[in-house]
Amino acid sequence: MVLGRDKEIARFVAERTNTPDFGACAAIGVIRRGKLAGGVVFHEFRPQYKSVMASFAADDPMWLSPSVLCSLFTYPFLQLGCMRIGTMAARRNKRSRKVTVGLGFRMEGCVRRGFGNDDGILYGMLRRECRWLET
Repeated sequence: MVLGRDKEIARFVAERTNTPDFGACAAIGVIRRGKLAGGVVFHEFRPQYKSVMASFAADDPMWLSPSVLCSLFTYPFLQLGCMRIGTMAARRNKRSRKVTVGLGFRMEGCVRRGFGNDDGILYGMLRRECRWLET
């Protein structure tokens, strides 16, 4: 796990998600075989609503393990005190959508043209729905 390198991890995720800038954010990455394999950027934190958005990207499909997932979800839900995490995937990106649902996010709606010529599918996860937190 990589902490404290928010800009580097955010740049990694931004390049792979075609995102120009996350703005103020925090990021967590995973190193495999000596290089950054995947990361998540937490952005658009709204403490008054106990909500944050998350963007995920990876070069190595094996970057996520149960212990990594526990850490990734501990940060927003326990450290930030969020009750909700949102994320969005392009409608045509079936692989990303499958991973998102596999993590436990639920589809909440469609952001028309959220990805230029493609719609964005909005997903959310409530703290009580997160199976990755240690109890």
